[in-house]
Amino acid sequence: MYNKNNSNLVNSNRILTYLNISGISNIYKQDVLEGLDLFSSSFIGVVETWSEKDNFCSSVFKNFYCISSPAVRINVKGRASGGLMLMSSKSYVEDIETLHIDKFTIIIKCKLKYSNAKVIIVLVYYPPSLSISCVLECLETLEDILDPYEKEKIVILGDFNARVGDCDCNSLLALNLCLSEKRNSNDKFITSRGKRIVEFCSRNQLTILNGRTNSDIDGEYTFVDTIGSSVTDYAMVNQSASSCIKDMKVCHVSHSPHCALQINL
Repeated sequence: MYNKNNSNLVNSNRILTYLNISGISNIYKQDVLEGLDLFSSSFIGVVETWSEKDNFCSSVFKNFYCISSPAVRINVKGRASGGLMLMSSKSYVEDIETLHIDKFTIIIKCKLKYSNAKVIIVLVYYPPSLSISCVLECLETLEDILDPYEKEKIVILGDFNARVGDCDCNSLLALNLCLSEKRNSNDKFITSRGKRIVEFCSRNQLTILNGRTNSDIDGEYTFVDTIGSSVTDYAMVNQSASSCIKDMKVCHVSHSPHCALQINL
């Protein structure tokens, strides 16, 4: 049963921050660095960097290990599309192994310092232009990679450009009083891509954290713009990781219409 008083995001536990930054230069701006307290994060996942460089992690994050996937140029004119960067704090993480990297996904396995715990972090960006068949292919690849690690703690973060409404994919949460068994969402709309994401979660016993935590019990919009608001950025965990979640909140970010997600592990 969900207990509102069991969760507090601002504490000494590990923080995992995810954000769609709408251009890598925005992450280095003071209001973003300070507003999200990024240097206190154990993990930082960033999508839509729009950077075509193979490695674009600057000295600002010198205390982090950095793995990146460059953006892809589709047209001669204009900016490149996508781009991902996954950073792990050197203070909290050791023995990092890259399990998979392509233009849509980064997957790492790492051991947390001062414990025997291991965690799989997955960062995803599926652009709106990606066809349903390509999305299904990406999800199938993701399943194949994660299957041998089903007993490990798995956290999936990203912009799926999919709307799942208030679908409740999985509720294996009986042992975690910090998570609501019922999922809520301000976004009630379900897209065909969203249905595929729900099916993927159900098959793999993954729980969507959006709309389940004390700080996001209503399921806040993660994309807010003049053209409308929606939930397209998600955090998902398997049963092993769900027992470690203390809270997740949605944070408005300067310079991007997307909100950040911050998870307390």
